[in-house]
Amino acid sequence: MSYLTSATIILDSVTPYGPEARLTSMYVVFPHMILGERNRHRGFSLSDRSSRAVPPEKLIAEVREDPAMPAKFRRRAKGMGGGEELTGGDLIWAKVMWHQAAHKAVEAAEGLLRGDLAKEIVNRPLGPYIRMHSLMTATRDIWLNFFGLRLDAAADPTIQVLAQACFAAYKSSEPKLLQPGEWHLPFVDLNEPELAGNSADPDQEVARYLSAARCAHLSYNDLETGKRMTVDRGLAIYDKLVGSSPIHASPLEHQATPDEYIRISLGMGSGWLCPKEHGNLVGWRQARKMIPGEAVAPLPEGYEL
Repeated sequence: MSYLTSATIILDSVTPYGPEARLTSMYVVFPHMILGERNRHRGFSLSDRSSRAVPPEKLIAEVREDPAMPAKFRRRAKGMGGGEELTGGDLIWAKVMWHQAAHKAVEAAEGLLRGDLAKEIVNRPLGPYIRMHSLMTATRDIWLNFFGLRLDAAADPTIQVLAQACFAAYKSSEPKLLQPGEWHLPFVDLNEPELAGNSADPDQEVARYLSAARCAHLSYNDLETGKRMTVDRGLAIYDKLVGSSPIHASPLEHQATPDEYIRISLGMGSGWLCPKEHGNLVGWRQARKMIPGEAVAPLPEGYEL
C-alpha cells in the first residue's frame, strides 16, 4: 500500500447564495512532520488519524515499508528554511541517514511494545516517519488562504506538496448545489440501502449521525473501512460521541446545511438567519452547533473553580 501525499475530494457543496459559500471536505494523506504547520490553519474542521488510537503494529509496519520523508533535502541556509536542493551522492546520503533514523525509531517502538506500554507511548518515536490521514472540511475562503500561503515558493516544501495536491483536487471538482434543509454529509450516500429502505425520502437525521460516526472512525481506521460502517454501528458510536461527558463533538463539524440569507426591505438590512450555528463554516448551519453544551466541557471532578 502506498502512503504518498494525496488529496481526494469526499464531498463538495455550495449554497444558493454564491460561490463564497462553497463547502469542501477533502481526505488527505501527508507526512506527520508538517502536522503543526497544517494545524495553524484554524478555520478547518478536522478528523485526524490518532497515534493514541492506531495499533502500534500497524504504524510500525508502515514505517518499515515506506517512512515519510521531507519533500526536499536542502542545504543549511541562514534564516528560515533551506538553501539549494541536494542532488546526486549528497541526496542519496541524506536519504540513507533518514532511513537509518526511521529504522532506529522502529526499533525503539518495538522495544516499548515488548514492554506492553500504551499505544500513546509506543507510537511516539514513530512520529517523524508516519503519515497523517485526515478529513479536512472548510469553506472557500479558508481553502483559498491555505492555498495562498502554502503554494507560495517560500513555504516548507513538504506542506507545499500537500497544498499542490489539494489545489489540484479542488480546482477539478464541481460542487453540488444544496438547498436549506439538504445536508453536506461526508462518507454517506443517501441511496445506501439501509438509509433509503422503501422510502423515497431517506432519514436525514440518521444520515447525519452516520456521517459523524464515520468521521470519528477515522481516528483509528482507514477510509474504506469507515465507509462500510452499518447504520446500527454508526448510531451506537454517535451516542457515545454526544452522550458522554465531556461531549466529543469534533466529528460533528463536517455535517452542515445551508443557512438562509434574509434580505429585509426598507433599509432594514440583511443577514443570515442562524449565524450562531455557523461555527467555522460561514453560511452553513453546522451540526456541532446544534448540540447543547458542545462549546464548553465541564471540569472533571476535583478541578472545581
